[in-house]
Amino acid sequence: MHASQPRAGIPKQLWLVLLMALALALAWWFLRDTQDAEASRRTLTATPTVRAAGNQTSRPPTRPAPSPTPTLVPPTYADHLILERPVAAEYNDWVARFYPYASRGDGTYPPHHGVEFVNPTGTPIRAVSAGTVVYAGTDDLTVWGARASFYGNLIILQLEDTYMQQPIYCLYGHLSEIDVSIGQRLEALDPIGEIGSTGVAEGPHLHFEVRIGANDYRRTANPELWLAPHSGRGTLVGQAFDSDGLPIREALIHLYAPGNLNVPLREITTYPASDITSDPAWQEHFCSGDLTAGDYVVRLFSGGRYVDQPVTIVDGQCTLVRFGNAARETG
Repeated sequence: MHASQPRAGIPKQLWLVLLMALALALAWWFLRDTQDAEASRRTLTATPTVRAAGNQTSRPPTRPAPSPTPTLVPPTYADHLILERPVAAEYNDWVARFYPYASRGDGTYPPHHGVEFVNPTGTPIRAVSAGTVVYAGTDDLTVWGARASFYGNLIILQLEDTYMQQPIYCLYGHLSEIDVSIGQRLEALDPIGEIGSTGVAEGPHLHFEVRIGANDYRRTANPELWLAPHSGRGTLVGQAFDSDGLPIREALIHLYAPGNLNVPLREITTYPASDITSDPAWQEHFCSGDLTAGDYVVRLFSGGRYVDQPVTIVDGQCTLVRFGNAARETG
């Protein structure tokens, strides 16, 4: 009888090797899946790619971030320099600089609601635009200004033009003679009266106001934003904000020629906090007209220091300069 032969099969050592290889494959597969998931999570939280401005889909900020340095703003606001001078060029048709709109003069006067044209008694005045006379007489009984007998003899003209669908009124005060009547329609440059010193006036001059929206002392606007500048000249319009984005009130401003920062060419102050309104379009804090076209340096004094800003005045236009940024855009 023959001895039995061993059964053919896989040696135990080979089975062990196969099991170990399978375990390593499973471990590798699990590790790779974990790494792929982690990579996917990292991709979702990565810094977004910066795209060209035309391809951006995120909402832009509603206003620029505040800047510690002045920002020159191009004159994107629409000018409304539509009024003729109330005094002919053969007389003094220049705005007096010692008491401009919103200023306190030498510091003792109340904030000014208009501008002045200094001329002798009897100098003729004229309509600055076409319109209708809505008042002509004294203010002894009817108060048109700060109090009764404030303007003396005065004329108020409502213009045919409107602004932002609001009426425009022009007031002429301290007259020695009135040559028009209520309801009379006028064309631009028609004669209407003569300069005097009635009411509260220290000498003969024309007090001239622009009122927007209502014939009200509290609705005045700076006439230098409405009067057409003299030939070769333009108007500076300014805004000044502090570090909190609030208007800087009654601050001193000097205008210099670029090559001479020692002697100011003109001195301005920003508007007071109350009793004065800004133009409905410009929302300005200071303004100065009839500047010779060309380059200037605007210096704002505030908080014990000053900031300079270069600006170029354009012939026949308004140029807006801004110091700081508003806490909220004024529209």
